[in-house]
Amino acid sequence: MVSRRQLMGLLGLAAVVVPAGSAWAGGGSTRRQSPPAPPPVASGSGCPIVAPLQAGSRIGAWTVEGISAVHAGAVTLTLRDPSGAGFHLDLCRRDRGMGAPAAPAHTDLFEIFLANEGDGSRPTHEDHGQAALAVAEIVRANEHAVKLEGMLTLRERLSRFPREVGRTYTPV
Repeated sequence: MVSRRQLMGLLGLAAVVVPAGSAWAGGGSTRRQSPPAPPPVASGSGCPIVAPLQAGSRIGAWTVEGISAVHAGAVTLTLRDPSGAGFHLDLCRRDRGMGAPAAPAHTDLFEIFLANEGDGSRPTHEDHGQAALAVAEIVRANEHAVKLEGMLTLRERLSRFPREVGRTYTPV
């Protein structure tokens, strides 16, 4: 039996493979490589969508280590849990399309994904999923008052910046 996570992983893979296959079928000579994502803008004071959070803030049991500006279509929060384990949450534009990957948390306009290189197949650490829910509450309070340029859905990110999606934790 295929789990929902496995199905979502396959759909995410299809979102990357189908465009690549189309380019290959087109003759190969027009094969394009996706451009690298522009570098993130320094964001020492945080990002307005998650205000008042900034590096050093506590949200529940978690400590915020860093918050990026929009980079490769998402805002990334780097957090540390009570056991000392670090993890990333990616805030993406909400995808309401058929077959969209399911995020652990969402708001009217955004989704919060755990970036754990699991492509939907790795179980979410419950504590990290709860952190995503807590961040969603903060985003919900700000989302209609803040305009973020360059935000993408997870599927758009997988298509345009596949190397930037789902990376493992790296300290800030």
